[in-house]
Amino acid sequence: MSAGERFYTAIQKLGAHPRPKRLRFYIEHQFLRGIDIVGKRILDVGGGYGLYALYCITHGASEVVVLEPQLAGSRSDTQVMFEALVEAIRPERPIRLVPEVVEEFVATEGGSFDIILMHNSINHINEEACAVLDRDGAARGYYRQFFTHLARLSRSGTQLVVADCARRNVFGDLGLRNPLLPSIEWHKHQSPRLWGQLLEEVGFKIRCIDWTSPNILGKAGRWMLNNAVMAYLTMSHFRLVAEYQGEGKGNVSV
Repeated sequence: MSAGERFYTAIQKLGAHPRPKRLRFYIEHQFLRGIDIVGKRILDVGGGYGLYALYCITHGASEVVVLEPQLAGSRSDTQVMFEALVEAIRPERPIRLVPEVVEEFVATEGGSFDIILMHNSINHINEEACAVLDRDGAARGYYRQFFTHLARLSRSGTQLVVADCARRNVFGDLGLRNPLLPSIEWHKHQSPRLWGQLLEEVGFKIRCIDWTSPNILGKAGRWMLNNAVMAYLTMSHFRLVAEYQGEGKGNVSV
């Protein structure tokens, strides 16, 4: 059994994801669509127990680091699940879980990454700042500094892939619970356009913004719903891909 096959077997056996087939569609046709991970060094920021990182390391990445600051100082269920998945999958290349915030990590990490992932984690970097990011200078400065740290972990050509919910959704605007995403607090999110503006201030160039369709609808759903209007009426979930244009650590001041 290949490492890729062991990945799906392990996440199903350990309950890491309830629907492996839908996860596979989401990763390959939505989140990482068009992203070449083979031979790449990858950083997964806010990666939890490493679901997407483990996909990458079992599908050709050369090395993956999962940065999960919420684990600092304690051994949690997240770390236990990560270790259980690694043991079950037995990846052939290195993957590690680092319980540090990005400011600490950038001070000690050597080299740069080819790809940086942020899957549903960008608003959790600082939820209070994120909630007022569109109208508060201090919040904007906080996130600009955070993106500057990501730039210091990058080189010219590094790809940043961000996935999250946008701020506006028809259900949220009407004060109703979204049946597809019932737990989302829409006011704690921001639009991909605003994220793009901040990223471009520190040297990233926006390559594309896609809208996520419900995985159950497959390729037909992507064809019908991959636009801002339909996203607003359904999940308002986006993927932003940016490319760093600078020179990394030596060219970015904090």
